[in-house]
Amino acid sequence: VTGEIDFLTIFTNTTDGNQRLEYVFNKYDKMLITVFNANVSNTGEFTHRGLEDEAESVNTGLSSHLTRAHYTNLIKAGIFLETNHHFLFDLYNVSNIQSKFYAAHTNDWYDILNSTIDYNLLIKVDNSPEPQYANTTHIFVDDPYFAGKLWIGTNNDIIQYKFNDNNELEIEDIIRPGGGFNALLVWDIFVTNSNAVYVVAEEHKTSKGHIFRTYNFGVTWEDLDTINLPDEIYSFKIVNGTFVAGTKEGLFYSDNDFGTWYPGDVVLSEHLPDDSPSLAAFRDRIRNLDFSTFMVVESDRWFYSSGSGIEFFSLGRIINNSCTVVNKVFRFKNLTWVGTDRGLYDDGNSLLSNSVQFGLATDLEVDTSTSASTPINDITSWGDALYACSDNGKIYRYWDEDPNDNVGNEWKRYKVPDFGAIQKITPAQLGDTQFLIVISYNKIKSIDVTPTTGVFG
Repeated sequence: VTGEIDFLTIFTNTTDGNQRLEYVFNKYDKMLITVFNANVSNTGEFTHRGLEDEAESVNTGLSSHLTRAHYTNLIKAGIFLETNHHFLFDLYNVSNIQSKFYAAHTNDWYDILNSTIDYNLLIKVDNSPEPQYANTTHIFVDDPYFAGKLWIGTNNDIIQYKFNDNNELEIEDIIRPGGGFNALLVWDIFVTNSNAVYVVAEEHKTSKGHIFRTYNFGVTWEDLDTINLPDEIYSFKIVNGTFVAGTKEGLFYSDNDFGTWYPGDVVLSEHLPDDSPSLAAFRDRIRNLDFSTFMVVESDRWFYSSGSGIEFFSLGRIINNSCTVVNKVFRFKNLTWVGTDRGLYDDGNSLLSNSVQFGLATDLEVDTSTSASTPINDITSWGDALYACSDNGKIYRYWDEDPNDNVGNEWKRYKVPDFGAIQKITPAQLGDTQFLIVISYNKIKSIDVTPTTGVFG
């Protein structure tokens, strides 16, 4: 038998020999035991005492002495007393909320179990669909209990990772925004300074978009009102208290507590004609939002800026090198960096003027031609370092320690071994070691990028 074993059923069917045979354990079986409100599931190759201590260490709330063998008779007595005299067993040193006790059909099931099953640690099994790609990432750093947890928003829910004792990433949980029955496509994760988490997610069958909010890292969720918002929502930011969302029909904002959204306004730069295509682009699909001291928005390679999230200033379009797709917009120090299907560019801080201009990072690769043909999928930063990644399986670092000189201000490259195309990157720090987490559709890896000792030197 593989799965959940109900010892109460066994106990009440002891006269049925065939039934007993169905519950004979062998070394290939798995078992779930419920003892005093605690789940002990395949708990490792341990002795009795070690097994119980392991159960306690995974936060079951189960005191180890309650499952020790010398309490067997007390438990059996409690079953009898509870059956005949309700609440009498509460006087003993066990859970005061337990109302039902479970026992096997033999008195020595505990020892038989311990000697005939090879234990493997299996804390939780979820029947979750496999994700194919990552859309967004966030690593938590401020909360004392959740620091170091990594959320990756995929086409099938959020995967929660943690670092193990070897500084390697392992899956800890699957988070479903809203807590519904069906997997969701997660477009964006936005986290405030107080660790309020906003998640933009979409139903697979209907493409209906939701903006979920959680104050406890996904334990409970609130589905925010989206009155007037189009069904398809892709991105979310908060600008000076105003909610801003990128949708299939352009940019919308909400500056009230009633869940009502309004289309953003756009003003043309003086160098753009009154019939500029940027007006139509602003009412089209918007996925790229970035916010530092002000907001930068991109739609069909047109760029807009805003200090309020309500009114946007149309600046111009990136047309360099015949690029057709903008994958990432990222503000780093005084520059706006743009990752495209044909190279990495920065605006030379022209975004704050009336006309935006972009220049190619010509030293990203070994020569200008290769730099111009390298697709950039994601951009991030950590301290004085700017990072980028590409389909070629490489990560790149630009070190900008002193803005007053160019010492060390150059791009370095590192090919991640046996990895392939890199979709997303996110920085993390454990102790004195800095990592860059690289993500593809079926792989994740942490790369040591600590200055002077990491892969970039």
